[in-house]
Amino acid sequence: MTDIVPGPGPDTTPGPDPKSGTGPSTAPSVGPGAASDIGPSAGSGVGPDPVAGGVVVPSQRPAPLPSPERRGRTEISDRVITKIACSAAMEVPEVRDVRLRGLPWTRASSGAVHGDQVTLRLNVSVGYPSPLRAVATRLREHVTRRVAAQTGLDVTRLDITMTDLGGDLP
Repeated sequence: MTDIVPGPGPDTTPGPDPKSGTGPSTAPSVGPGAASDIGPSAGSGVGPDPVAGGVVVPSQRPAPLPSPERRGRTEISDRVITKIACSAAMEVPEVRDVRLRGLPWTRASSGAVHGDQVTLRLNVSVGYPSPLRAVATRLREHVTRRVAAQTGLDVTRLDITMTDLGGDLP
């Protein structure tokens, strides 16, 4: 990198006068170390970049992410909770069907999220012959565990309506 060094000023050495051709010259000197020598040209690719102010900044590490609590929040809708619960209920062997929509005399399967808590209502069809209390207990435990594992929410209430007994157990 070439430093900018001011020259000695106008050349006062005796020599021909540019106007008359005689006498000392008062033209500024142009040569090594003179004020007009500012280094390589801007487009040459050598030396500092005049646009960036001549400072080369090395690549920096990206800033660390904020903690998960501060990045935002994930909201799980009532409809998603209902579908997760219905899928979990179908995993219980004695359950033949889970109805998302209710029959004319029953309510539909549904779920509601209140902060970190969930309330669920499921309409299920159970295979015959099944011990209904045992099936309801197993269903309640399984759905509660699966919803908590998949969403991180606590199931505080799970109402089970057995709407039909049908089909043979395997």
